[in-house]
Amino acid sequence: MAPLRAARAVGLLAAAALAADSARALPTPAAPIDYRMVQVQDGITLGVAVAGPATATEAMVLLHGYPECSWFWRGVVDPLLSKGDLQLWMPDQRGFNHSSKPAGIGSYNVTHLVDDVVGLVAHLQRERGDAAGSKVHVLGHDWGGPVAWLVAGWHPEITKTLTILNGPHPSVFIDEVRRLPPPASPCRARLPL
Repeated sequence: MAPLRAARAVGLLAAAALAADSARALPTPAAPIDYRMVQVQDGITLGVAVAGPATATEAMVLLHGYPECSWFWRGVVDPLLSKGDLQLWMPDQRGFNHSSKPAGIGSYNVTHLVDDVVGLVAHLQRERGDAAGSKVHVLGHDWGGPVAWLVAGWHPEITKTLTILNGPHPSVFIDEVRRLPPPASPCRARLPL
C-alpha cells in the first residue's frame, strides 16, 4: 500500500511540475484582454478575446487549432502587441469554448468556418470604424491553418497578410490523405474527401 501511495505522490508532483512548466511557457498576458460575444452569421455567435488598442491602425485575426480555444494565443499576445500598432482578435471557432455549437456535422464544413471569419472581420471593421475595404492580418495554427488558407484564398479583399503555423495548404493535406492505405480495421476509418 505504501509504495502505491508513494508512486501516486510522485505522479502528482510530476503533474504539478509539468503544469508549472506550461504556465511558465505560456504566461498570462500583461495586456488587458476583453472577452466578448460576436454574432458573425444568423444564429452563430463566437466568443472572441480582443487585445490591443481600439485605435490601432492594424488588426490581426488569430485562428486556433484543435482542440484549443482563444486562450491558446496567450503566449504571443504581449510580444505581438509590443511590435507595433496592432489589435488582436482571437475567436473561439465554432464548436469551441463559449462559441455556438450548431447540431450536425455539416454545420462544421470549412465553408461555414470561413464565413464565420468573414463575419468577424466585417464586425471588427464596423467596430473599429475601418474604411470599407480595409484588410486584416490572418494567422492560423493547426486546424486554424486550413481555415486561414481558405479565408485568404477566397477573400483576398479582406486579407492583408497570411501566416500559417504548423499546417499544410489544404490541397496538400487532401492529396496526402487520399494517398493513405486503406484502413486496416473499421477503427481506422479514412476521411471521406
